[in-house]
Parts: sequence; C-alpha cells; structure tokens
Amino acid sequence: MRVDRGALALIGVYLLVLPLLFRPVVHGVDPIGYYAWVRTAIVDHDLDITDEFAHYTATTPVFERDFFQRGVLTALGTQHNPWPSGSALLWSPLYGLAHLAVLGGLFGAIPADGYSWPYPVAAGLSSTLYGLVAVVIAYRLAREFLTPFVAGVATFTIWFATPLAFYMFSNPLMSHANDAFACTLFIYAWRRFDTTPTVRRGLALGAAAGLALWVRTQNGAFLAIPLAFIAYDGVRALRRGADVRPFIRQAVSVGAGFGLLFLPLMGFWKLAYGEWLINTYRIVPVNTIDWRSPHMIDVLISSNRGMFIWAPITLVALAGLVWLYCINRRLTLLLAAMFAIQLYIIGAVPVWSGAVAFGPRYWSNMLALFTLGLGAIFARLERAPRWTLAAASVAFVGWNSLLLVQYALQTVPRAGPVDLGALVRNQFLIIPHNLERILTALMERQ
Repeated sequence: MRVDRGALALIGVYLLVLPLLFRPVVHGVDPIGYYAWVRTAIVDHDLDITDEFAHYTATTPVFERDFFQRGVLTALGTQHNPWPSGSALLWSPLYGLAHLAVLGGLFGAIPADGYSWPYPVAAGLSSTLYGLVAVVIAYRLAREFLTPFVAGVATFTIWFATPLAFYMFSNPLMSHANDAFACTLFIYAWRRFDTTPTVRRGLALGAAAGLALWVRTQNGAFLAIPLAFIAYDGVRALRRGADVRPFIRQAVSVGAGFGLLFLPLMGFWKLAYGEWLINTYRIVPVNTIDWRSPHMIDVLISSNRGMFIWAPITLVALAGLVWLYCINRRLTLLLAAMFAIQLYIIGAVPVWSGAVAFGPRYWSNMLALFTLGLGAIFARLERAPRWTLAAASVAFVGWNSLLLVQYALQTVPRAGPVDLGALVRNQFLIIPHNLERILTALMERQ
C-alpha cells in the first residue's frame, strides 16, 4: 500500500502543534452547553443537564451566569439546553473510556464526577482528532484534482490561516472542529456518490448529512443539495425517455441513510425536550431568526468578525471556485450551494458575528470548500517556483497567527466591531511590544 507523504506531513504538523496549543478547558457559555450533554449522559445516565449548568454557574462570569439562570424549561420541566448534542455524540467514545479509567483508579484518587481533568481532556482531544480527520479528508479531496504539493500547501494554509486551528486546539470544547469533520465527510461522501451512485454510497451520503445535522442544526439544509442533483438528473433522463427508476433508488437510499441518523435524533429530542421535532434555539429570545437575512453582507465584510476581514485567505479561496468549476462542475456547484445556504442562515441570526469569537468561527465547516478553491488557484500558479506558493502560505498563516496573539492579549476586542486601522498597526507591533508577556504566557501554559 502506497504511503501518502502529504497526509503524513499533515499528521506530523498536528503532533507538533497539539502540545503547544492544546487547552481542553470548559469555559464560556457555548462549551458548557455542549459539554453538559456528554457529562450527563455518561456520568449521570440521564439527559437532564440542570446540575451541569448549576455546577458551572458558580464559577462563570456575570454575563454567563445571567444566561444560565434564566430558567428556560423544556416541555418536561427540565432545564433547556439550546446547544446541539452532536459534539457530545462524537466525544462519547473517548469520554467513556476516560470515565472507566477514572473509575478504575488509573489516574489516582480523583473524583469520577465528569468534571475532573481527564474528562475535558478526553472531550477536547476528541475534537482535535476529528479536526485532523477533516483536514486529511480535505487533502484527499484536493489530491483527486491537484498535485500532492499544491494539495498539501492549500490544505495547510486553510487549516492555519482560518479560525479552525484555534477552535481545534485552543478552544476544542466548542463544536467547530466537529462541524468541520461532519461537513467535510458529507462533501467526501457526495463526491464518492456522484462518481458511482450506488445504494450503499447513497446510504453513506444520507448518514453523513444526518451526522452534520446532529452537530449543528442548520447543517440539515445541506441534504437538499444532493436531492436536487438527483432530481435534476432524473428529469433529464425522463426527457430523453430513459429509465428513471435508478434515480428514484438513489433518492430513496440517500433519504434512508439520513433517516438512520435523524430518527435517533428525534428520539433524543423526545427524551431530552419532550418533543419529537424541535429547533432547540427557538425559545432563546436572543436567537430569534429573521428570515430576511439582513446581515448577509455583514457576515462577509464587517469589522465584527467579517469573514473576508478576519480571514482574508477565504476571499482568495472563493475566487478559486471559478477555476475549480473548470475542473469539476458538479462538485463546485455543490460547494457553492453549501456556501450560499450557510451565508443565508448565518445572516438571518442575530449572533451572525459569532459574538465572543476569534474570527469567523461559523465558517470552520467550509474547510473542504476553501481548500479546493485555494488549491485551484495555486494550481494555476504551479509553474512558478514552489517557494512562491510556500511564501504565500506563510504570509497568510503568519497574519492569522498574529491576529490570534492580538485576540489572546486583547489588543482587539473579543466581541463587537474593531478599529481596522489599529488592528493592522498592531499586526506589526504586537510581538515587539509584548514579547515579554508572550514568553511568560508560553512558559506558564499548562
């Protein structure tokens, strides 16, 4: 079996970065909401997260305590948790092993309470591993059309020039690394299905869409895209007088695969919320959706975590879809449709910026789209010396790394609009002006 050196190189980067940036700490509103599900299921053997919220309320800042003390209840009379449970589902294998290890005394005399250090480490490490799998899958997708060097450089650049690396290593108790995994898996499953549309691959594609729904509710809309492709192909066959039964089987297989994940999710909703179908965000007033999507442009260019402002490599990658379209039309249309759906949905929610966030965090799940788009542009430049592509990669990754330092030192606000002039100036001054603070933080990092 041939070893893919590019994939091995990406795994090597992961192993180098993990001990430097890994910070598996349950802090902030969102990580508490995601983490509560896995803790209550495995340690308490129930789906009532009241005690988990109470535990973290005692140590959270005032604005977070206010959220958890609103007393919003489910139809069952239990504490409502608006955060999806898909991350907990993905964390559960390593988390369960950690629980067994603690019960068995493997880590010494520490409480098997779901809060002591092995538990968030297991959940956080799970996120980093799912993120790594997403990166490798994105690379393998790029390798179908690009040379190993171009695919590798494009994948590495998107990984570390966007918020994905931060939410994969430094804030892994969020859902974004898991979201990147689920959506990249969905794109990979679509590519395999579109190449050879068998029933088995249709089931896999539908199941991937179902997993993406578990992780983030809005991902469920992506299922419409492959079904639209199948309908389009079926109509064309019908006009030619060809047999349309293969397309009916394709649609049924995709729907059945989705049902394999969606039906258990409905069961989970019934047990946790008392309802078979529920938008878990619907009763949280600050998350009321305005379907006119008034913030679509802000999502892209606002100083408040606008994607092109905080992660400029994404603009380059999106431009690359023009050349990717010349390579593979159907895959490009799938990616463009996913982008459009996500842009519309994010623009419709009041927290379109991600609130307290390092950059456009909602877009971490578009890893494969940005990798393929950037790779398509790099392929156009492949006749140039390789060092030029490597230099471009270093420039974008360096820019993002300096932004991360600014975010960590709070020379830019962690929420709300920023002064773009000050942000750019600080990019060149943050290291020399704060070298001692940075070195101290690195030395004291646990």
